[in-house]
Amino acid sequence: MLTASKGTDKDVVIPEGVETIFEDAFRWCRKITGVTRPESLTVIGASVFEGCTGLTEVTIPVGVKSLDFAPFAACTDLRSIHVDPENGSYCDIDGVLCTKDKKALLAYPCGKGSEYAVPEGITRVSLSAFDQCEKIVKVTLPKSYSIVETKFPFNTCGNRATISIDPENSKFTDVGNLVLTKDKKELVFSPLAQTGDLVIPYGVTKIWHMAVDKPERFSSIIIPDTVARMEVSAFNAGLPLENVYYTGSKEDWEKINFVYERDVLKMSNIHFNATMPTPTPGPTATPSSIPAPTPVPTATPAPVGGFMDVVCRGGTVCRGERSDGGRGGPLSAQ
Repeated sequence: MLTASKGTDKDVVIPEGVETIFEDAFRWCRKITGVTRPESLTVIGASVFEGCTGLTEVTIPVGVKSLDFAPFAACTDLRSIHVDPENGSYCDIDGVLCTKDKKALLAYPCGKGSEYAVPEGITRVSLSAFDQCEKIVKVTLPKSYSIVETKFPFNTCGNRATISIDPENSKFTDVGNLVLTKDKKELVFSPLAQTGDLVIPYGVTKIWHMAVDKPERFSSIIIPDTVARMEVSAFNAGLPLENVYYTGSKEDWEKINFVYERDVLKMSNIHFNATMPTPTPGPTATPSSIPAPTPVPTATPAPVGGFMDVVCRGGTVCRGERSDGGRGGPLSAQ
């Protein structure tokens, strides 16, 4: 057993020879302001530095070949992620972590800025790229952005972020506060910054997986009778919803293909034969027959502990207690 030299609670030195840092190793170690990583390091596990609010910049060594899910989530003061130029798997574009070929954006430093334009050439954004980046208020996606993994990757970046799409993008477009496919037939994402009434445009036929996260934030949801398919957790709510308005009949509603048989919408209070509101200038359209918005309480995160000692075993770094399982696969360098 070899104990890692941490110098002080603020400066952590990982010994040369260590190849792997296990998941959660430094998670929520708020006092850490610097970490020295050895050239021998090849694997950085999931959430390794999550919540390390004292970090302002990090450097990925030359030998790192695998970065797991959300390694820098909730690092609120992290302004730059540098990558050794000789690293064969990863690079950084102006301090933002990307794959070496500069086609996938993997991690945005949460303290970098409140607005970010994803560089042209990026085709994919990792699901954890903006994880818990509460300061971000606007992300602009380039015309090259075209690949979505299991869901649109912005439902964990805070409740203030809006999404803008380059008008020349051939896959997606933004309509008001919503992200749709270019043909406007599929609802891809409703940013958490959107509140009030959710009016899904007439003509939408499909609603994506987790397109509408925390739908209880809306005072009403209006669904057109053109919708024919709801993917799993299209409306990601823990409890049935009260104010869902559907422009078709009950018979039309029952013809919708719900991929998940026990979808929360099937247990919600649906008002049939509703009328689609006439669009008006402004961020949302409010039909007169819909109740006024009801304030939604903001959840307060529970306090988390401070610095944890780090122990090296067999060429790895881990913390003494692991309470969480894995939260996703590695950030692919392919």
